[in-house]
Amino acid sequence: MVSIGIGKKLPAKWRDGKYYDSEILDKRHREESSGEWEYYVHYTDFNRRMDEWVTEDRLDTSHLLPEPSPAPPVQDSDVAIESKPLSERKLTRNMKRRFEETTLDKNAEEFGDPHLSALEKEHDDATK
Repeated sequence: MVSIGIGKKLPAKWRDGKYYDSEILDKRHREESSGEWEYYVHYTDFNRRMDEWVTEDRLDTSHLLPEPSPAPPVQDSDVAIESKPLSERKLTRNMKRRFEETTLDKNAEEFGDPHLSALEKEHDDATK
């Protein structure tokens, strides 16, 4: 059997004899045999405490699970944020501050209380 790379996803035989989806976390040469590998696997739906070293015969290489698609390249943060619809954007501190400044100013103007508006601006400047 050929050496399987770290990070590969494939079914592995659990202690009960059934195959479960797993991910290869590490590999090492077996101490008893110089040419064989052991793989440290994490069973996908299991607790991390159940991770274990398994021999090559317990891995089902005929059913390698598909690799997740690579993440798209990172763009300039402002361009990436502006290209997303409003419902999918993550609200940053700066965006939240700008939103609050514009809505507070409009609300104060609607209620016709310039003194309240001046106090809110003073508070915002002091707490930045």
